Amino acid sequence: CNEYLYLTYHSVTYIRYVHKRLRADLELNQDSTIIHFSS
Repeated sequence: CNEYLYLTYHSVTYIRYVHKRLRADLELNQDSTIIHFSS
């Protein structure tokens, strides 16, 4: 049981981390495209 909870917890944190990274990358891309179009 403990190993299962451990794996689930780490997979959740990993997914959250990847989600944060993807959102940050998307926001950066949007900012760069906005700057690109404005200039």
